[in-house]
Amino acid sequence: MQPNPDANWYVDPTGRGEHRYWDGAAWSPWVATAGRSRLDAEPLAPDLPPPPLVPPPMPGPAFPAPVPGSGASSPALTASAERFRSLRGLTTALTWVVAVELLALLAVVGAVVNRLVKLDTLEQNPFSLSRYSDYRHADDAVGTAAGWMFIVAVAIAVLCMIYLFRASQNTEQWATTRRTWAPGWTIGAWFIPLANFVLPLLVVREIWLRSTRAAGGAGRVFGWWFTFIAGAVLLGLDTNPSSFDDVRAEDYLNLAGAVLLTVAALLFVWMVRDLTTRQEQAVTVP
Repeated sequence: MQPNPDANWYVDPTGRGEHRYWDGAAWSPWVATAGRSRLDAEPLAPDLPPPPLVPPPMPGPAFPAPVPGSGASSPALTASAERFRSLRGLTTALTWVVAVELLALLAVVGAVVNRLVKLDTLEQNPFSLSRYSDYRHADDAVGTAAGWMFIVAVAIAVLCMIYLFRASQNTEQWATTRRTWAPGWTIGAWFIPLANFVLPLLVVREIWLRSTRAAGGAGRVFGWWFTFIAGAVLLGLDTNPSSFDDVRAEDYLNLAGAVLLTVAALLFVWMVRDLTTRQEQAVTVP
């Protein structure tokens, strides 16, 4: 009977890390990448091959073995790994849906610019039926593009609430600071009139701060929220204009709103991807 390899770090057979810890009898949930060890939340396949009897030489300083009593094979650690819910799938979904939303925003910008051109043409001869018809078609195109943008925004909102709910629950496993906003607020904060201009920001900021051991980076949370609110207000602005100049001014404000929402979308993806990485790193060797 072939002896089991010694407990040590070996090349990760799953590819989810550079190395994975073998506890002498089975693969553990501990993986290491770029010199930093963490818990892998994904389940391990039962038919993974054992490591070689002699561990290959490892570059750089050796990784520390998991601490006895809280190590790779301890029941508490295994339970912690099972409770941690990976955010990678939701992060990927949000990234792709936001990309679609950016295309919709680009369509809105193009439609508004086209409406401005048709407005200038109509202003030169306001009694021309053909020019008025062209302007109406341009106005309808803006409504269609905005409608598609709204549909995609609803999908983003649903995925975002699921993501934040799961991220908030994950922080209960390692954060020691007192919680102000329970996981349920990741959904309820969006539906309270007027308060929803502030509450989602506070909820997301708390999740961010509870997801990292090192302060920093919260500025992008504020940046995302303020550009999102300002952009949504400006893009949805409807002042019931009564003159060509009023219509033109409103269109310029709508364009500014679309630009701000584009910035907000990029900041949102950056924030979500960074938050996912921070949570994975938070479940690490003490």
